[in-house]
Amino acid sequence: SGPPAVATFRLVNAGTAPVKIAGVEAGCGCVRRDVSKSVLAPGETAAVTLTINTLTQPEGPNSWRASAVTDAGPVELLVKANLVREIAVSPPAVGFSTSTGATQTLPRT
Repeated sequence: SGPPAVATFRLVNAGTAPVKIAGVEAGCGCVRRDVSKSVLAPGETAAVTLTINTLTQPEGPNSWRASAVTDAGPVELLVKANLVREIAVSPPAVGFSTSTGATQTLPRT
């Protein structure tokens, strides 16, 4: 685990009326959601991209669910991945703040 996992889904309006995409809901705060357009005319396609922060996820099989909320009903999205930890960072983020210059050596483990 480490670099973000990215999955892009294509939503196609196969109906005869426009469809509005109100947003995308995800069950995990680790999922960033991007939608290429919010209204699809008949025959148009929108891309829904889910970007998953894998640093906070456990090693091994994982899955993340999201739902595109449309006025035609929800569209369920599922991403599955088997994460392999090549480098462990604990905690997953480190921040330093100083009013003057500073150096810090991080130990290798």
